[in-house]
Order: sequence, then structure tokens, then C-alpha cells
Amino acid sequence: MIFETKDLVVTLTDEKLEVDLKHGARAYLEQLLEGSKFYGVLRWILAYVFPRDFFLDDILDVRLTEEGEVVIREKTPFGVSDTTISGLSSIQAELLAKTIKSMLEKSSIELLSRGSQGQ
Repeated sequence: MIFETKDLVVTLTDEKLEVDLKHGARAYLEQLLEGSKFYGVLRWILAYVFPRDFFLDDILDVRLTEEGEVVIREKTPFGVSDTTISGLSSIQAELLAKTIKSMLEKSSIELLSRGSQGQ
């Protein structure tokens, strides 16, 4: 699933939610750093400067605000963090939130079924 806004490209895959800038010097720098072998180390620091990728394994919850923004709650090395994704249309935001919730529910059901098979 891919959504484009004026400033962002939001891509949801089976493994992660990617939020990338479309224009400007920050977008160029983000693309440059994402390709770096140090990106894994730097990604938590860069999260304060750039939109970033959210790995589904780290997402705890997703919700919609009254303003139509998507709020991602995730596990980080520093605890739990909420990140707001704005600029999507209300339909895009609702579809994105519902799809992520569905993926999280499916993932937790698969984990439970794997755990019960091992017993």
C-alpha cells in the first residue's frame, strides 16, 4: 500500500511502514543516509530529524486522532514512543490505521498459535 501526500511517501509492506520525504535537502540527506551501512546504528538518532521506517515487530498500537492523523505507538530502545503521521486524507489515514491494526492482530494470533503448538 502506497500513499503520496504533498510532502511524504507512505509505504506499508508486510514488514514495515516507511515514511519518506519527497522534496528538499532533508529528503536528499535522508535517502543518502538510509543507504549507509551505519543506518541501523543511526536510525534512532535520525528519527528526531527525519520521518522514518517503523518495523511492524516494534509497533504496539495504531490509532486515528479526531483531526485524521495516524498515531503509531512503538517500542524503542528508550521506551515507548508515539509518532504522528499527518497530511493523509481521512480515507487514506483510516485505511492505513485499519490495515496496520489488522496486520498486528494477525501477527499476534500467529505468535499465539506457534506458542501453543510447541507445548
